[in-house]
Amino acid sequence: MKERLKKIWNAIKYWFAPEYKITVFRTQDLTGNVFKDEYISKKILIQKEKHLKFRDSDKKIVELRSSNGLDYRIVEL
Repeated sequence: MKERLKKIWNAIKYWFAPEYKITVFRTQDLTGNVFKDEYISKKILIQKEKHLKFRDSDKKIVELRSSNGLDYRIVEL
């Protein structure tokens, strides 16, 4: 019974959690072209200068790493 209540409580918390729009900018070294990837996420797991890890809207874990730093923007929806 107690575990069932925990699951229900976690589902309610997840439903009311804020959503984030994450935009990641990547540059290609040789040509200098900038590519933009956009994701929708409810949970950001790791947010550092060179490491970004989050769970996207399909509940898949997305992990981005870069040795010289990431260019990203996070906006709360």
